[in-house]
Amino acid sequence: MDELSIRFLGTSAARPIPRWGCKCPQCSVAESSPHARRTRSAILVNKNLLVDSGPDIYDQLHTIPYDDLAFIDNIIITHAHADHFLGLDDLASLRRISELPVLPLYALPDSWERIHDGFRYLIASESSQYDVRPFAHRELELDKPLVLAEGLTVTPVDTRHTQPFTTAGLLIERGDRRVFYAPDLGYLPIDQVEGADLLILDGSFLSKAQMNKRYSPLLEEGQGRHIPILESAKQAQEAGIHRIIYTHIGHLRQTVDQLLDQLPAGCEVAYDGLVVSL
Repeated sequence: MDELSIRFLGTSAARPIPRWGCKCPQCSVAESSPHARRTRSAILVNKNLLVDSGPDIYDQLHTIPYDDLAFIDNIIITHAHADHFLGLDDLASLRRISELPVLPLYALPDSWERIHDGFRYLIASESSQYDVRPFAHRELELDKPLVLAEGLTVTPVDTRHTQPFTTAGLLIERGDRRVFYAPDLGYLPIDQVEGADLLILDGSFLSKAQMNKRYSPLLEEGQGRHIPILESAKQAQEAGIHRIIYTHIGHLRQTVDQLLDQLPAGCEVAYDGLVVSL
């Protein structure tokens, strides 16, 4: 079997939903419905590969069966923004559960600079076989496939999200199944994702007008770029990709139903705990 399974551990953008003190439709529903609450974006692929470790990772992993935690044998950090790697200290607890002596932690070279700044004490020394620290430094290389166990291949692709360092979207493949995961997306690399069965894309902003209104100072400094939902949906469908799931959902101030009413057929919105199998 070449099944590819994605579990959404978290689906919010940089801050959880609901927002403090906000009474917009999106936050109001989340206050009363646990199903609408969102934590920082992370996924688990086929029970083995964890992608990103934000500030909510300990509670997120607490939602899966305890015995399944031992299956996690590789971790990828897409980029060194706080909502994607700041939970590494909590994630170190996996060392007590894993059957591995050290957990491989993959990131692009320029993200490693920031990871070491904050968490050097968690990274095992390559020169000592007796080092008890939980993570092993492993580097991703853009456009170079990383072959993992059981036929899983992951290829990092530059999504042009920020200038200070590179942000990776991940082309995840197993057998003939192909999924592109890009929770922070400044550019949709159509030529590299052509033929994908599923795109999982950045849902930080609905429209370019909304993004410019709320984000223009950071954009001018090159700190973050996001393709609006309406734009990426159009680009994907024009390229013949008709199944898109949005994650990394920002403060859109509208309910999921209101959002879906504006999107083409084939577009979905992820929620914390959603499992998708191909």
